[in-house]
Amino acid sequence: MADFKVHLTSGIIVGTCVAIYVYASNILGIIQSYTVLIFGIIGGLLPDIDSNTGKPVRILFGVLSIVIGGILFVYLINVNILKSNIEYTICFFFTLLILVNYVFRFLFKKLTVHRGIMHSIPYMLICAGLSYILFVDYNRTLAIYAGFTIGASCLIHLLLDEIYSVGLIFGSLPSVKKSFGTALKLWSKNIIVSILMYVVLTYVLIVIYYKK
Repeated sequence: MADFKVHLTSGIIVGTCVAIYVYASNILGIIQSYTVLIFGIIGGLLPDIDSNTGKPVRILFGVLSIVIGGILFVYLINVNILKSNIEYTICFFFTLLILVNYVFRFLFKKLTVHRGIMHSIPYMLICAGLSYILFVDYNRTLAIYAGFTIGASCLIHLLLDEIYSVGLIFGSLPSVKKSFGTALKLWSKNIIVSILMYVVLTYVLIVIYYKK
């Protein structure tokens, strides 16, 4: 299985390549292109959100707390639920940081297993779809490239895990490890979780259809 540095590097490469392309081609501005880069990095790490190791999960949940916090903050201000002053901003982000990094991470660790449904094709499609939905009402072009980039990074993560599951014995003979086939899959061993994942994917696809 590929380690954290490999997945982080692959996410950076994918995000950078797409970001440079959309900016150099005048498809997106510099801030939107930078957003695409960020989504590429996040996509390279997202399948390991169910990992039991410390550092990668802490970094991933830290990044997610920033992204989720920013999205919620803008939304709550737009609907006049939250005020845009310093004390509200500090309290909001501090509370969300605690919730995401400690409460949600603890619950997520208890409810998931590594190399479970988060390492699957439907999960990758859901991540791509949600990224598209996030931006489509604001900037359809950004939505397309953000969804593509995070989906591509997730897919490469899964492919790298499968590639690293094949080793060599005696220096030349291929040897398949027990982890082979646990990353690039269509469902997990847990049937209920797999069904729920496809229900979510179906809902995401319906939302995308009506937002086209």
